[in-house]
Amino acid sequence: MQEFISKYEEACAFLKRGTERPDVSKYSEKKQRRLNADHDLETILEANNMIANDGKPWEANLSDTDKERWYTWHKIIPDPKADGGFRLAFFASYCVSAYAFLGARHAAKTKALSDFMGRECIDLYRDTKS
Repeated sequence: MQEFISKYEEACAFLKRGTERPDVSKYSEKKQRRLNADHDLETILEANNMIANDGKPWEANLSDTDKERWYTWHKIIPDPKADGGFRLAFFASYCVSAYAFLGARHAAKTKALSDFMGRECIDLYRDTKS
C-alpha cells in the first residue's frame, strides 16, 4: 500500500490533474486563503481516500449509516498572539455515522488516514478556519 500524500501538487499528480486552483481573486485576501486551503485539503483527501480504498475512488455516503467514516477534529484555543487569534491545540479522529453538522467533504475512509491528515495538513485546516 502506498503511503499517504500530504502535498497538494503530489495529490494532483496522483489524481492525474493539473495544479491550477479555482479563481478566487474577487474575494478578500483572507477569504482567498480559506478557499484555497479548502480546495487543497479536499484534493489531498480525495487522493488519500483512493489510496486507502485500494486505488478506487471513495466518497462518504451519508445515507449509509452502516459504513464508518472518520473526521479530523481540532480543538481551537484562543490565542491573541497567533495569526487569526487562535491556535490548533490538538486533533483527534472520530468515527461517526450521519451527523448533519459534519457533512462528507472532509470525511476519511480510515482512522489512519484521518490521523495522518490531522498531523500532516494542520496548516491547511488552520487556514480553512480563518
